[in-house]
Amino acid sequence: MKNSIFRKIRIHTLVLGVVTAAVFTILIAAGLLVTRETMVSAGNRLGDSAATDARRILIEQTENELSRLAQSKAAISDEKLAATAEYIRIISQIATDIKSNPQKYGRRDIAFPDTSNTEGKVTVMVQIPNPQTSYNALRGEIGLIANIQDVLLAIQINNANVGTTYVGTEYGVTVCADPDSAQKTPYFDPRTRVWYQNAKQADDLVWTDVFEDYLGRGLAITCAKPFYDAAGNIAGVAGMGTFLNVLSEEVVGTKIGETGYAFIINKKGDVIISDSNRKRENILESAAFPRETALKMINGKRH
Repeated sequence: MKNSIFRKIRIHTLVLGVVTAAVFTILIAAGLLVTRETMVSAGNRLGDSAATDARRILIEQTENELSRLAQSKAAISDEKLAATAEYIRIISQIATDIKSNPQKYGRRDIAFPDTSNTEGKVTVMVQIPNPQTSYNALRGEIGLIANIQDVLLAIQINNANVGTTYVGTEYGVTVCADPDSAQKTPYFDPRTRVWYQNAKQADDLVWTDVFEDYLGRGLAITCAKPFYDAAGNIAGVAGMGTFLNVLSEEVVGTKIGETGYAFIINKKGDVIISDSNRKRENILESAAFPRETALKMINGKRH
């Protein structure tokens, strides 16, 4: 092919052709160099873009997985707390029936806390406000509200994560089911407790903020709801207390990834249950949580 071309070219154009070919070769070489640099640059950009996309996809996948795990934990928490709320509604309803229809019920016997119960057996007991209170003056109230004891005992026995199940009346009588009767005394006034006061004020089901158990057994949270007499007046409050260490083991015991952890907050943004190594804080005031994210969490929205 090459010889055929040269045979068709005149001699006097050979030099020009060679020069042109040389220049063309240089231009091609320069063009290839520029093209190579352009391709390398484009390749780098494509590589950077691909790496960025890969990182973005990885982050999205990780966030989705963590979100799924967090939602799973939240679902467990919701299920347990919803069950507690439903038990309290049942207790409140039965206590309302007892107080509204005293003629339907006999008078039941019930004892003060069994201080010999050192094995942690769940028992039912009655307490009165203080040593100055006359037991005989409250005998009728105690015998009537003691009709709730079988319900409290059944619920307490079948809920290992519950600390105490109880009702307190406007007369200051408490009937409760609890495994720690050995630590109790005959005297306790429910009307002085936050769970009783909050439920009475709200006239509805409430969850308390975290408080210190009066027996020193640790931090606790209570679900409470009023019950009523025949006239519709509040006759007392039913409550169920759960210790945070129990709920923490049940709800947030599993790690999320290498450094992630689950926690439960209240409506104020206070962390009430978290990894034991984490300090309790308010996520609205924490530098670790963007405020927008914190507000979504408080309002129950997905991040």
